[in-house]
Amino acid sequence: MRRFKTEKKIIVIVGMPGAGKSLASQVAKRMKIPVFVSGDVIRNEALRRGLSPNKKNLGQVMLHIRKTDGMGAVARRLVPLIELSAGMTLVYEGARSMEEVEELARHYNVSIIAIHASPETRFRRLLKRKRGDRPRTMSDFRERDKRELKVGVGRRRVFLVMEADDVSSLERFRMIIQRDRIRAAAGAVLRKASDTDGIQVFLNKQVAFVMHVSFCEPEGESPLGPIRLVIQADDPFKVINWVIGGQSKPLRRRQDTRSTLTEERDTESPL
Repeated sequence: MRRFKTEKKIIVIVGMPGAGKSLASQVAKRMKIPVFVSGDVIRNEALRRGLSPNKKNLGQVMLHIRKTDGMGAVARRLVPLIELSAGMTLVYEGARSMEEVEELARHYNVSIIAIHASPETRFRRLLKRKRGDRPRTMSDFRERDKRELKVGVGRRRVFLVMEADDVSSLERFRMIIQRDRIRAAAGAVLRKASDTDGIQVFLNKQVAFVMHVSFCEPEGESPLGPIRLVIQADDPFKVINWVIGGQSKPLRRRQDTRSTLTEERDTESPL
């Protein structure tokens, strides 16, 4: 078993089918960055087993190898291919579980890019594809989404991650937003998600794993399920202004602000 990381960097692109992952990969290819796609690994495995790469067989193979070899099975199959590549920066498109990210992080330096799109946009994009496994109807599309989410999250329960009664609990959230220079975008999302009682937003779990912030919808966008952040405050807009750096005077430590962070974790096998 490998004990030391190499200097290679893996950029993991995550998102639901049709979100735009392949478009991001095309940019990487134009930059001469090697790209590995999880779907290609599944198709190669189906062909190795003598199966036609149609949507039914690919779905069954995807579920089977993760059931028998664990949720990091696809990433483990990628490691030998990555080792053979001369590139020092590579892209892996289509990770579907945190175990895949963790498997790659054992060997390499990993960054994550999360790409989101509405279900309607994703369905239209998938219809235009010429692959045999594309959904033909909205019913097929929803079934495929369920399969993708089943692989990523399995049966889930909500766990409390953090609960605090003062604004200091949001310091790291504030730091990341300002460090990543997403203050304007974050401010727009937070304001839209606020009312007189507080704020509720959802964060992509895979992106949060590597200490970045990417907002997402509560369902259908984060393959691992989202992290829910709830902020209750007497003046939500003052808290938002502080988070995005628009308020020069810091808030008092105890600003009548309560924040709760919850996430959904696997509690049993996805099968």
